[in-house]
Amino acid sequence: MMGRCLLLAKRELHGVEPVSWERLRDQWSLSAKGLMPIAPVVIATAVVVAIFALVWYGRSRVRRRQRDAPRRIFRQVISGFGLTRAEVSLLIRIAHHQHLPTPLVLVLSPATFEHHAQAYERSGGFHLSGRATFDEGIDRIRQIVFGVTGDQ
Repeated sequence: MMGRCLLLAKRELHGVEPVSWERLRDQWSLSAKGLMPIAPVVIATAVVVAIFALVWYGRSRVRRRQRDAPRRIFRQVISGFGLTRAEVSLLIRIAHHQHLPTPLVLVLSPATFEHHAQAYERSGGFHLSGRATFDEGIDRIRQIVFGVTGDQ
């Protein structure tokens, strides 16, 4: 049976010309049917997606730069004082605990610094074991930034 089917199939194919790639391409081409080719659509879509990605990336960088500006300014100002990392960290913790917009507020005036440092101290924002470190840090910040000691 199998041999007979092959013989019939061979007879039917005998009069058929070989398939050419050009004929297949023309037969399946979208432009031959009056439709737009797919390649330009894919390229245009990729260009539009790339433009949207670039605009999104640019906007996110601007937002990030605006959000980070107070921190960057704080780091620049504080670097001129020569405070240690622990003292800078203490200023940041006090500002965060007191809900200040930026730690720069603490170095604007001695009265502001004293008010927020005392409020932080009263709230127990530091560990009791670090009491001496806290007092030393506050005294050192007071002396370096404002040029006064705790006694004055």
